[in-house]
Amino acid sequence: MDNHRSLNADLRVRAVARSGDMDGQPSPSPTVWRKRLYLDGPVEAGIVTSAVRYDPGAESPHHTHPGGEEVFVLEGGFEDEFGAYPART
Repeated sequence: MDNHRSLNADLRVRAVARSGDMDGQPSPSPTVWRKRLYLDGPVEAGIVTSAVRYDPGAESPHHTHPGGEEVFVLEGGFEDEFGAYPART
């Protein structure tokens, strides 16, 4: 079964995502919420840009994004196997 999906993936077309108007969607972790802004590829492993909110003490199971993933930390902090990232990184 092909699970390839796309959202705003045609970069020739102007796209505006108003994340403030979007509801947060649950991720595979029940304590991590996301608003997908861009997706090209498999739903849980494609190239993705999301606005993500972690509940206090939240953890996300290990997963990969072989094509890439962007992370912008607005407040709080984020850690993965590559390091720790404070707010504004």
